[in-house]
Amino acid sequence: MSVTSMRGFHALALALLAFVAAPLWADEPLNYLLLEELAHDDQQFTQGLELVGDVMYESSGLTDKSFVRSYRVDTGEVIQETHFPGRVFAEGITLFNNKLYLLTWRNGILFTLNPSTLQITGSKKYRGEGWGIAHTDTELVMSDGSPTLTFRDPVSFKPKRTLQVKGKDGAIRDLNELEYAKGSLWANRWQTALIYRIDATTGAVTGVLDLAALIPPHLKNSYDHVLNGIAYDADKDAFWVTGKKWPVRYLIKILPGSKPAE
Repeated sequence: MSVTSMRGFHALALALLAFVAAPLWADEPLNYLLLEELAHDDQQFTQGLELVGDVMYESSGLTDKSFVRSYRVDTGEVIQETHFPGRVFAEGITLFNNKLYLLTWRNGILFTLNPSTLQITGSKKYRGEGWGIAHTDTELVMSDGSPTLTFRDPVSFKPKRTLQVKGKDGAIRDLNELEYAKGSLWANRWQTALIYRIDATTGAVTGVLDLAALIPPHLKNSYDHVLNGIAYDADKDAFWVTGKKWPVRYLIKILPGSKPAE
């Protein structure tokens, strides 16, 4: 092989290695089919949403106003409600191994609650801010407003590993409410109408869903009352979504492609 050929071969080999090593961020545009539209309590500053059977769990934030509520998903009938004292600012929730886990924003406290009574059963401390929380089959995973997701032990709540979330244009900040469903993580991005589908192994964004059309007209330009809340309904293979102090919640089926569903 000539020197020229060798150089060409090496260049090709390096290019192939770079291609294989590079993350493949698809950022596929996603679309949705609206299945249901139901009333939502517009006094809830929605932080976390979790569906188990026909019961919806929802956490509501703000200092001195935080609470968690369970209600019938179809009717909105309240089953239980627990308010948090003092300066607690409630954030995301998830239900795992018959425990309801609730984060706090800057209090550095994780609360566990009995899902049947919503009574507080324990607490643990952690460092940093708490935003959203979800669970895989074995771990809890939380967001803190940065591009980093932290996977934690469900018993000790100690961090086990982290994951950097990146799209084709770089790191994705302001990740908020989380849900794990259909083998992927789903995340609201604060102060946007976007939901990201994230590869739970690599952190690559594999899809982006724009729900701007679902924002109530009087909240279109709101700084605080933004899209937040994702709960997967396994029976219907669809997602419940809402926002902070929105008067409505939606059940949507997420579909590939950017064209409107018919």
